[in-house]
Amino acid sequence: MTSAVRRPAKQIARIGVDESNNRRTSGDLPLVLAAYTLHAGESVPRPMGKHGAIKKTVEGRNRFAGRAVPFLREANNFLYCTVPVGLDKVAYSRIRAIATARLICEAVIRLECEPFEVVVDGHPFNETVQEVVRYALVDYGVPSEAVFFEPRADKRYNAVKLADRVAYAITGLRRGRRSRRWPYVGHKVNLHNLPSIDRKRLEARLDE
Repeated sequence: MTSAVRRPAKQIARIGVDESNNRRTSGDLPLVLAAYTLHAGESVPRPMGKHGAIKKTVEGRNRFAGRAVPFLREANNFLYCTVPVGLDKVAYSRIRAIATARLICEAVIRLECEPFEVVVDGHPFNETVQEVVRYALVDYGVPSEAVFFEPRADKRYNAVKLADRVAYAITGLRRGRRSRRWPYVGHKVNLHNLPSIDRKRLEARLDE
């Protein structure tokens, strides 16, 4: 297999991966990881703005939903998963790394035969966590050579910026929600189910 070569977005699908609430925005809400796929030549949905912390008041949540729901309706090519609160630092880091790998795997599965690369916002993924993610990707059959960790990637890649805003939107919409009807259940990745993927078919996409 040849090494992955970075190609312009117009030639490949780009999967952006980012997160929200990494124990900084709100300690009572789970970490939300999101993956957003932009296909080659696809028009870019307009990201919703980020205006400070997630609101706790009913009025603030309603205003947030007024922005988040239309955004997710338009920018709907996403998957997400959550890491629960209440974990110690070691368990949290491990589950976060495995969840990131699993999210990447599920996004890649949905590409079928389209050439791709994955860009993960590199902060706060240190080198050790990156290696755990790559190790898990090998187990899942996803070629880690197609996965790139880059600091501030949400400032450079539309797919990563959209993933960042999706994670932010999901986090805000979950706060204070009491209804069991969650409209984004079809976008959520169940971390308890093992994926099925053809490794050779994926590796062939990296060869030119």
